[in-house]
Amino acid sequence: MKITAALAFFTFLALISFSQASSYSLSQDKDVLLSRQVRAVDCNSKDCRDCKAPCNGCDMCPLCAFCFGNTNPPCDNCKHCGSGANAVSDCKKKCNRGKNSPKCKECRKNC
Repeated sequence: MKITAALAFFTFLALISFSQASSYSLSQDKDVLLSRQVRAVDCNSKDCRDCKAPCNGCDMCPLCAFCFGNTNPPCDNCKHCGSGANAVSDCKKKCNRGKNSPKCKECRKNC
């Protein structure tokens, strides 16, 4: 009888502790969500550097044929080039679209 009463008492204490811990956790998460700050832009990132650079680099797209799949600079910019005769024009279209993206606008605004 004493074991059953003790077991019931410890189960009751565990339930109370669990309910208090979970309600504290929820209120703490709400405070954290309300206190978030805007993430700073990394002005030295490749994305920000590309946003501030002119689209003249697209004129180099024909040279990407010599990269042979290399993804190191300067070949890392070949991913922006189109293919064939439209490589340069496709690149410039992508470049101009990219400069209007929210990420680029944030870079130009803060860097």
